[in-house]
Amino acid sequence: MPPPKRLKVEKEEPSIPHVVQGEVARLNHKFKVNLDPAHHTGSKVIHLICKLDDKYLPSVPPISIVLPANYPHSSPQCEPNSPEYGATPFLQRMYAFTYLTSRAVYISDD
Repeated sequence: MPPPKRLKVEKEEPSIPHVVQGEVARLNHKFKVNLDPAHHTGSKVIHLICKLDDKYLPSVPPISIVLPANYPHSSPQCEPNSPEYGATPFLQRMYAFTYLTSRAVYISDD
């Protein structure tokens, strides 16, 4: 008797819009960007983890970037996602800068 056939369960790959793929591809090679594995793929919201990888720059913990479903018409949210941002005065300033700039409101003349 032949072994029973297994059902193939296809892993649902997240659909990344071309505009996001292009922006990530144009980043300097020292920036490493990956999908955040902690968030499910059923949502149109995209969660990214960004790391700085350069031996000549200070080591900083990664940040999370959340792209809303209607990106680029709505701004992304940037949030340091590590308690390590409280470890040194430099990292505390980085956290404060990231926190403030992620909540900045840009006013256009439209």
